[in-house]
Amino acid sequence: MIEVVKDLWLFLNERRKLWMWPIVILMLLMGALVVFAKATVIAPFIYTLF
Repeated sequence: MIEVVKDLWLFLNERRKLWMWPIVILMLLMGALVVFAKATVIAPFIYTLF
């Protein structure tokens, strides 16, 4: 997992794909939201948003 993040970091900085950073950040936040929602009592409130 760390190697994938490292490769993504190197690719985005080397190729100057700055427009991709918001997409990557959004995907990470959505993934964290899903993991957080499965483990807490907040799940019913988060699932009503979608």
